[in-house]
Amino acid sequence: MAELKRPTKPKEQMPGFAAFMDELRAQLGHEWVVRIQKEGLQNGSFWAIENGYVIGRPSSSAIRDAAAAGACEPDSTLPAPRTSARE
Repeated sequence: MAELKRPTKPKEQMPGFAAFMDELRAQLGHEWVVRIQKEGLQNGSFWAIENGYVIGRPSSSAIRDAAAAGACEPDSTLPAPRTSARE
């Protein structure tokens, strides 16, 4: 099984996601988007998969959908949960 990786350089490793988030911040306001993103990471409603990298904790069905779209390998699994509050 391929394990999804946490990005160390999201803008390089997840450029589509990074561009999407930049656009959201520009359109909706930086502070609001950051707050909603943090809340979503905490409650599990915010996640992204791109190029075999993952932010957040998507469901197994979301991972299957991402694999079908080519964002990760079909047998991908999540990395171990982080122990800190920062995702």
